[in-house]
Amino acid sequence: MAGKNKILIVSDDSSLVERLTAELLNRGYLLCTAKPDVIQTVFDEVPHLIIIDASYGDEEGKKIAADVKDDMVVKYIPIILLVDGESDVRLGKVVDFCLRRSEKAEKVARLVEETLAKNYNELDLNPLTHLPGVRSSVSCIEHAIQSKKPFSICCVDLSDLSAFNGSYGVGRGDEVIVRLAKIAGSALKRKGAADDFLGHLGGDDFIIVTRSARAVPVSEAVIRDFDAAVGGYYDVEDRRKGYIVQPSHEGVSTRYPLMGLSIAIVHCNPRGPGSMVEFSRIAGELKKTMKGQKGSCYVKYRQSAKDQSHRGGKNGPSLKVCFPTRKSVRVAGLETGNTQKERMVTGILRERKIKTLYQPIVDLKTKTVV
Repeated sequence: MAGKNKILIVSDDSSLVERLTAELLNRGYLLCTAKPDVIQTVFDEVPHLIIIDASYGDEEGKKIAADVKDDMVVKYIPIILLVDGESDVRLGKVVDFCLRRSEKAEKVARLVEETLAKNYNELDLNPLTHLPGVRSSVSCIEHAIQSKKPFSICCVDLSDLSAFNGSYGVGRGDEVIVRLAKIAGSALKRKGAADDFLGHLGGDDFIIVTRSARAVPVSEAVIRDFDAAVGGYYDVEDRRKGYIVQPSHEGVSTRYPLMGLSIAIVHCNPRGPGSMVEFSRIAGELKKTMKGQKGSCYVKYRQSAKDQSHRGGKNGPSLKVCFPTRKSVRVAGLETGNTQKERMVTGILRERKIKTLYQPIVDLKTKTVV
């Protein structure tokens, strides 16, 4: 089993890499090392597990780990973060596991072994739905992007599953996920084509790859069938009320409506996303535009020459959030700023390590500081 699993090591400490490499190779794992763009390496390699040294680069390891966990496509890949002290234990909420950098390579390797043995995240075949997992999904998405043909990638997400699990338990939540997988597969058979792709990234995240002309009919069929079925998973009284009450992340009692779907449709035309990183960013932003909308909905994004002319964080044209049973609404377009800068700012804010620097700007005409 170990020989089939690929481990990505992200560290610039040669001694640490040497110790881990020797131990993991001895146990039969395949190893790969990170290139300067670590996120792109994750997409290129799709490892079964990632070991990240928190002190990698200029203390960039923590930010990289958080970036992976924020990414819609690869967030289900387990991460072991190697840290220096107890103050970093809180990062265990961000990543899967934290260990001290000083731990013996044998202990790290045992944790790798235990994590992969649980089969909690099988990247090649999802154990719950038996659909293709992350590795197959990434491969299919990359093929669609690189072909420059009119493909669309539909990112299907279930709302408020954690609240549902809090009320009814994970077992019933898993039943909903399995039902959604069957609904999506049935919709593809009716509205799609034989070569369309359905993948399960993990949790409640699914991917559909189809020709652009079929993306909306497929998405609408999935939404209609799911909305018709989801009520049956609630108790009669909750279904009658139309909501359940559960504590929010802040611990406040909150009403959560019956679960719905949000589907982000990204068209891969010749001007579409040029890489997995760009696709994932766009899809993630599209999902944010649907947050707060009442009821199941979808939004589609097709990049045009006009969109590509937007620079410096300006918003592109407004987007239309569509509802199969009622009028659509307009929301602000996506920001098209520099992805690398966005990651840097996000990392700074996430770590709450903001240092204010004053750089005077001089007006050369008046020779005064502005």
